[in-house]
Amino acid sequence: MQRHRVPELMDAPDLDPALHHHALQGLARIHTLTQTHRPLLKRLTQHLPTLRTPSPDQPFQILDLPAGGGDLLLRYHQHANRHQLPWQLHAADLSPTALNRITQTFQAHQPRSPRIESVGSPSPTLHQLNALTDPLPPNLEAITCTLFLHHLDPDDATTLLRRLAAAAPLLILHDLNRSRIAYHATQLATRLITRSPIVHHDGPASVRAAYTPEELHQLATAANINPNHLTIQRQFPFRMTLTHQHPQ
Repeated sequence: MQRHRVPELMDAPDLDPALHHHALQGLARIHTLTQTHRPLLKRLTQHLPTLRTPSPDQPFQILDLPAGGGDLLLRYHQHANRHQLPWQLHAADLSPTALNRITQTFQAHQPRSPRIESVGSPSPTLHQLNALTDPLPPNLEAITCTLFLHHLDPDDATTLLRRLAAAAPLLILHDLNRSRIAYHATQLATRLITRSPIVHHDGPASVRAAYTPEELHQLATAANINPNHLTIQRQFPFRMTLTHQHPQ
């Protein structure tokens, strides 16, 4: 199946906020059903301890970009709280609607995390920025980037990979793995999971725009990422995860 990218409705700057919120809810439901957080948390907990020994006064600085509605960050927050991990979370997104949604998401779940003060801030630090052009937050130790790369053409995708790999010693990028089966399955799944017309359009469009693991490796090579410090693994369902860690 050839890659073909068309504009996604959620990327429209004039998208109605109500439709945007509805779409973010649908995506959160998809993330939950597909357990998107699992490969991300697995790699964070595996690789972060190899960087240094953290403390409550010097927590790990973790950025999620783009953060969407914050449902993945909430999973990080709950995991850190449950295991008493000193993680300071950051959320970056170009959309003010998405950043407002993150605030609402964390406010709604505050009563469920009474011990969060012992491991970090009760809500992430928000950054409104363009990941391709704006400065990224300083002193980051890990960046997770989920379901964003397929929005970009190869030149911009290469730029993104180069910038993220330079901004933190640990990069975990999770995205769709393009295939004909994935395309048809996504057409069906989005209609069963959510009523959002945005998701109905953008879901299959995202699969057609996605890269394959082989293409992702080529992009990483073009971004001058050392292949000796890089892994790309296929994930269920129709996903792939790139992990890059700077040598110590």
